[in-house]
Amino acid sequence: PMRQVVFDLETWGLDRGWGVTLVASFMVHGKAGGTETTTYALRDYDAWKNGKRSDDRAMAEDIFELLKKCHIGYAHNGNDFDIKWLRTVALKYGLEMPRIKLVDPCLIAWKQYRIGRNSLEVVADFLGLEKSKLHVPADVWRWALMDDNDEAWDLLVKRCESDVSLLN
Repeated sequence: PMRQVVFDLETWGLDRGWGVTLVASFMVHGKAGGTETTTYALRDYDAWKNGKRSDDRAMAEDIFELLKKCHIGYAHNGNDFDIKWLRTVALKYGLEMPRIKLVDPCLIAWKQYRIGRNSLEVVADFLGLEKSKLHVPADVWRWALMDDNDEAWDLLVKRCESDVSLLN
């Protein structure tokens, strides 16, 4: 059966050359048992626990393993950010980036409609969706990465999962 995945990443740094993947959330449709949601957080991996906060290789391996079992991916701004980020992670670690057809609602909104801004929040609001974007303070990413703050990590995971749910 065809598997579709809705996904989002929370990262530190806009340039993968010095950035790190903090949280990745996936909602996979088309599995025999129904829809399955999976979230990875960098702090759950051995490298993090051993003090190597910049080493997201094991998490990337898990992400790629999940993606290679899917046929179509949906990621808001996925063309300009998420996929490029993941390709660069794959290049950095010598991993194989899974081939997946991407549907990018941000790109569709930009090319096909005049909604104003094309953010997930604006598109969801324009469409009158009941769910809305989870706002978190800008410092949360820094607190998670640099301070290993439990509340910041919880917020990042909730934000990532919330974006996936909203996009779905």
